[in-house]
Amino acid sequence: MPNKTQECLNLAQQTAKELTRYWENWTDYLTTASRLYKYSFADQLMIYAQRPDATACASFDIWNNRMNRYVRRGSKGIALLDQSSSVPRLHYVFDVSDTGVRRNSRDPEVWQLGPDLVQPVSEMIAREYGVYHERLSQQISDLTGKLVDSYWDNNSGDILDIVDGSSLIDYDEAGQEFQFKSAAAISILYTVLERCGLEPDGHFDRDDFQAIFSFSTPAAVYALGTAVSECSRDVLRNIERTVKTTIRRRNVERSQYEYEQQERDLLDRRGLPAPEPDPAPAGESTGQIRQTAPDLPDEASPGAVQFDAPVGDSASAPVGSGTDRREPDAADHAGTAEAEPGSEQRAASDGVGAAHEQPESTGRGTGDERADLQLSFFDVAIPTEAEQIESIDQAESEKSPSAFVLSQAEIENALRRGSNVEGSKLRIWKIYQLQPDRKLRAKALAKEYAPYGPGGSSHTYLDGSSGWLDHDSKGLTFEHYPDHRKTLLRWDWVEKYIDLMIQSDRYLSDKERRASDFPLELNAASAAEYTALKVQHPDTLVGFEAGGNFMFYGEDAAKVAKVLNSALFTRETALGEVQVTGFPPSLWAKNSKELWSAGNDVYLAGLNEDGTHHQAKHLHKEDYLPIGSVIKMDGREFRIDGVDFDKGKVSLQDMALADMRMPIFREEPLAIVRELYEQQDEALDAAPEKAVDYKVGDDVVVDLPTRTIEGKVGYVGETDVRIDTNAPGYSWSNEVLNKQQFEDGLRRDEQELSDEELDKLPISVEINGEWQTFPDAAAADEALNAASAPEAAGNFHITDDHLGEGGAKQKYARNITAIRTLFQLEQEQRGATIDEQEVLSQYVGWGGLPDVFDDKKDSWAKEYTELKGLLSEEEYTAARASTLNAHYTSPVVIRAIYDAAERMGFRSGNILEPSMGVGNFFGLLPDSMADSRLYGVELDSITGRIAQKLYPEASIKVAGFETTDRRDFYDLAVGNVPFGNYKVNDKAYNKLGFSIHNYFFAKAIDQVRPGGIVAFVTSRYTLDSKDSSARKHIAERADLLGAIRLPNNAFRANAGTDVVSDIIFLQKRDRPIDHEPDWVQLGKTEDGFAINQYFADHPEMVLGVLSTESTQYGREELTVAPLEGTSLADQLAEAVQHIEGQYAEVEVETPDIADAENEKHILPADPEVKNFSYTVVDGEVFYRENSVMTQVELSDTAKGRVTGMVELRQIVNDLIQQQLEDYPDADIKATQERLNAAYDAFAAKYGLLNDRKNGRLFEQDSSYYLLCSLENLDEQGQLKSKAAMFTKRTIRPERTVTSVDTPSEALAVSIGEHGKVDLPYMAELLGTPGEYGRITTELSGVIFKDPAADPTDPEAGWQMADEYLSGDVRAKLRMAQFTAETNPEFVVNVDALTKAQPRELEASEIDVRLGATWLSPDIIQKFMTETFQIPYYLRHAVKVRYSPYTAEWRVEGKTATGRGDIISSETYGTSRANAYKILEETLNLKDVRIYDTIEDAEGKPKRVLNKRETMLAQQKQQVIKDAFANWVWQDPQRRIALVKQYNELFNSTRPREYDGSHIHFVGMNPEITLREHQRNAIAHVLYGGNTLLAHEVGAGKSATRSQLKRLRAGQLV
Repeated sequence: MPNKTQECLNLAQQTAKELTRYWENWTDYLTTASRLYKYSFADQLMIYAQRPDATACASFDIWNNRMNRYVRRGSKGIALLDQSSSVPRLHYVFDVSDTGVRRNSRDPEVWQLGPDLVQPVSEMIAREYGVYHERLSQQISDLTGKLVDSYWDNNSGDILDIVDGSSLIDYDEAGQEFQFKSAAAISILYTVLERCGLEPDGHFDRDDFQAIFSFSTPAAVYALGTAVSECSRDVLRNIERTVKTTIRRRNVERSQYEYEQQERDLLDRRGLPAPEPDPAPAGESTGQIRQTAPDLPDEASPGAVQFDAPVGDSASAPVGSGTDRREPDAADHAGTAEAEPGSEQRAASDGVGAAHEQPESTGRGTGDERADLQLSFFDVAIPTEAEQIESIDQAESEKSPSAFVLSQAEIENALRRGSNVEGSKLRIWKIYQLQPDRKLRAKALAKEYAPYGPGGSSHTYLDGSSGWLDHDSKGLTFEHYPDHRKTLLRWDWVEKYIDLMIQSDRYLSDKERRASDFPLELNAASAAEYTALKVQHPDTLVGFEAGGNFMFYGEDAAKVAKVLNSALFTRETALGEVQVTGFPPSLWAKNSKELWSAGNDVYLAGLNEDGTHHQAKHLHKEDYLPIGSVIKMDGREFRIDGVDFDKGKVSLQDMALADMRMPIFREEPLAIVRELYEQQDEALDAAPEKAVDYKVGDDVVVDLPTRTIEGKVGYVGETDVRIDTNAPGYSWSNEVLNKQQFEDGLRRDEQELSDEELDKLPISVEINGEWQTFPDAAAADEALNAASAPEAAGNFHITDDHLGEGGAKQKYARNITAIRTLFQLEQEQRGATIDEQEVLSQYVGWGGLPDVFDDKKDSWAKEYTELKGLLSEEEYTAARASTLNAHYTSPVVIRAIYDAAERMGFRSGNILEPSMGVGNFFGLLPDSMADSRLYGVELDSITGRIAQKLYPEASIKVAGFETTDRRDFYDLAVGNVPFGNYKVNDKAYNKLGFSIHNYFFAKAIDQVRPGGIVAFVTSRYTLDSKDSSARKHIAERADLLGAIRLPNNAFRANAGTDVVSDIIFLQKRDRPIDHEPDWVQLGKTEDGFAINQYFADHPEMVLGVLSTESTQYGREELTVAPLEGTSLADQLAEAVQHIEGQYAEVEVETPDIADAENEKHILPADPEVKNFSYTVVDGEVFYRENSVMTQVELSDTAKGRVTGMVELRQIVNDLIQQQLEDYPDADIKATQERLNAAYDAFAAKYGLLNDRKNGRLFEQDSSYYLLCSLENLDEQGQLKSKAAMFTKRTIRPERTVTSVDTPSEALAVSIGEHGKVDLPYMAELLGTPGEYGRITTELSGVIFKDPAADPTDPEAGWQMADEYLSGDVRAKLRMAQFTAETNPEFVVNVDALTKAQPRELEASEIDVRLGATWLSPDIIQKFMTETFQIPYYLRHAVKVRYSPYTAEWRVEGKTATGRGDIISSETYGTSRANAYKILEETLNLKDVRIYDTIEDAEGKPKRVLNKRETMLAQQKQQVIKDAFANWVWQDPQRRIALVKQYNELFNSTRPREYDGSHIHFVGMNPEITLREHQRNAIAHVLYGGNTLLAHEVGAGKSATRSQLKRLRAGQLV
């Protein structure tokens, strides 16, 4: 067997091998190494392998002799390898957690990089290493790169020798250097940041440590680890030296000042003159009070102790550290002794630092096999614990005793002060009255003394000497001046002292005892009242208010204590000796509800002024969850059948199954059901049942989910209906259905239409080779008989630079003329002539013309009537909706965009304008780009149809941008995108949550090819929004070439609006980047304006003067005022010179005669050919990639293979499309026969589609794996069978519903098809177009009309109940109530919303703090006036202001305090910070800090924190907070107003429930049926935005996700 030395060698090799397999392993090691940075890499590796949680390690002798700590019995030593000699040897060290402490033990010294030490460390790095930066973390990052470069220069030869066998061998020498430097730099940075407490965990991920995976052998890991260890050790030692030196210097200065100040105070009290200072000895400065204790040695093990640990690790900060106290150090403080009652132990001044108790854990280790390597306590001859303790105590007894003794009298003197917080002693006294458990008392004392963390205050001892009293999580620390001796009194001993003082009546003064009247007992009168109340409510927990608490007695007390886990003690009362417990009134709401939820009746009796009691609250357990209540869970309704409070379970009956006479029950946790019950919308009225007309003998067809039943109605009962089927024979062949089920599934056969009725329907006919649709047969006949149309013009070219300019009336007249011209062209079914195009080009849309849609504007009455009569309802609605965003771009701006594109090198290609309006960008296309192919998209019907007439040679789609998808197709995207704070419903982009202008950027970038350009005019908020998520998304995919900020009058002439806009130029990258460019974030100009960092760095790109202006909503908004005497055209011409970018053109040019052979090699991309796919053109194979198709040179055989697979792909796509569109079975069968024939022919000639040869040729085609799925292969790769597609339907078709019988059915179809309540569509389905009365009446309570919608439009604003009765229901209720006053039809809204209101929160449930931005400044002003008692002559000067734009509070006149204003300068303030200043900081959620100004070594002024004054100010800050908390609810009117305001602001939202039953999954395999919860989950994703699918395993999440993917791909309706 191998010996222990060999096992250690094996462990080191194995650990090194595993270290870089996962980046988490490596960072875990770096975390350990950061605590042990003075060790070598070999030692760090061994410690990590055995005790990764080690914090401070040293040999046995160091712990005993230097630290006065003993090694615990059973501790395991950590084996380290000493390979300095030819034969490796083992030696052992122990972690601090393996040691025990005595009273005078020393703790490993800790240095921490606090905020006040960042500046000295930064200056040291700049001085020692020559690296500068404002942020320390970035400075360290830059330093690591410099260290690694230096290390490589000195050790590259040795490092390159270890590459054999590792993944580094795959790189050349330059690559190996790069990998080493990358891995070393990030590792050193992580180590240093971790040790400095800068929390690197949240800032690094796997990609940052990518390079470490190349170090895949132990030798490579040792090389990397040695570099990291040596470099980080160098930096951390310098940081440690700087931190300790700085602290010592500050402590010496502070100690000398405090000593001199105390000496002066003592002499003043005794009336003695101050003595002359003694002359300082030679070579010693006056300020030095003693020599600095030596640091521990820096040598690595063996022999050295690593005395460093990050904040929060087991080697924690010494006693006395805190936010308001400096950290004690060896230079100025002695050790701390732990005091026990009556002890007079003295602390030895050994210069190591304050003691603390370490955890008992010996570390987790990493496994038994590693534990075996560790040294057992009895493996070597080391002393026992007793021997060690005796040796340590003997050594301590030889040291000189301390001059100061902490006696019991001193301790009691300090404890009588309380915690320095108002009312603390009485609270402490009550703790002892109510809490018998000593441990809980000690915890309560720690919370009372240190509610906000560590702190302290000055203290005067009984002998008149001064000191300091600290409090933290350990206890009270007494510090004595001037010798700075410390003694720790732990909280368990504090508890014992106070208990002894209370028992002996030495704790409270006479005055405090009188104020502590706390009647736990009942007097005779109260006892009689309590007894009568218990007789009336024998099974109810009765809480009786006494002494400011609700008290419970006897059995009630025992039950309450058990539920609330409160103290229970026995007292002698008028009821006899009974058990007693209770709680304060502030907890009544929480505690009473907890008692209620445990199945108890609860009665709280409040105290009247005359000593009698009244009912304050009475909770009945049956009301907690009423039996018979119906709740909705998982989309189904359940009736509460029973409640078992003891087990915490509720029995629920499934209502749907109960209706089917199937009594199915389920149990659910009580808490969950109660939560659902609280959220339950009991306000929803049941939807009125539709009256269905049927009777016995009627022929009926009933559609059920699983089958269809045909027959005659044989019987109609109260609950059942019998259908006599056509099947002859016995009665059991008939079907008996639940009546509701029967009526829901009932439908009737439709009658066929007559010829006359068919002639009135729309019809499509072919005219001049094109299919056109007409409203009826008469219009089609007229078009067929019409004369030949005039010759149409080509694409229109704009020559008028003032196009679209003019007054509102003038623009309106041009719009009307253009619309009439359009209608004439469409009626005559022809293109526009040149003259007609001139007329059409004058159309500028309705942006800036809202008056024409206002029927109350008398000056526009004629135009309103004319437009209303000219447009259809749909066109009119769209036109009215476009008034906010249909603004057209001036030619000057368009030409500037094309100039910039031309300068980048763009000449021709596929150009997209995704929001084209009438196409001004196309009309101003430069001649140099005339060969480009134009593609446009326009949402508005009128506008898009005009554009089609203006640019007939362009491909223009009249639809939303969200309906198009040609990824990587376009070379240039230009346009003026819509602005607005609303979203576009595009399934592929909904998850991003972008506003419309940012959505256009995100989608356009996906549509252009890599290297393509996007140049959009957009809102300034694309670049200036505080939310940078959209910019991050864009920056990952495209480079910012430049941006131009336009003056606010750029669109005034032709759009009639003043708005600040930007022109943004982007170039798409071929792959995302992993860093964030500066322009993603905001910066500030020299004038303080918050603006995008790009404009802050390039002010020349802002074409005007930045300033602010007041908007119509009262806000101050940034604007760009135009420069006087300048031309926008000239400014733009200059600005585009600064746009940097180079367009990589993919040209398709007409070749000359010499190059005619190349003409066939490249073709423009065919939009019908999917990107990254093969196609066949004139017998040749081409491959489409982005905007071009390139001919592929293939052999004849290979060409045959590709051509055959292209044919198969086309047949498969045809078959898929036919199934989606529900072609007849005959057509499907014919296509399947084509597919079979084509496949058999291909397979016979070229083999299987999955054959390797076919795969090599066709695997680049995006549909190759679709073809592969046509073959089912066995394990040997041979054909087992053809796919099901060859013989059967595999895709569920889309079923288009054209008619329904009931409004309920119409609603379901409307929601499924349109995703909303569409009344016109529903009326058409019912066969009553334009008639909505029946729908709204029968669906009352199921659908609601939004009162905010146009009241004159009967079709607008209708919503489903789940949508309308969710969200901000309070605001909706107010709107409904207001509208119902004049319109009774909204009464149903009021009733439903009233029942849907959330429960009103009460004052006891609301936490109001200073600084809450929802509070009115008047409330703060009143609090300030009443609390600070502002002198009358100052009240006009001291005012509270709040700016909602900056969210900042300001106290005006805070320095205007009078001489006699004691309250603001002493009671609630200090001499350095008065109460008004502290209040202002508190309102802005800041801690008060007091700074002094001193001169540094160079004589420059420097601000330093005055810790003492800061501590005093922060204590006053807490007093002000407490005063506000007590004041805010005192006034009843104010309490009512604040509660109402809080509920309005923060308790008005009701979550929405989602129903997916209406969704049709077109394209899904018909053999798959989704469950109800899966449908609902899909509905939640579609309508609810951010959604988590957290169902249990096996619930169907995968199927749900797959259908969502199909949905986003456009295959789901």
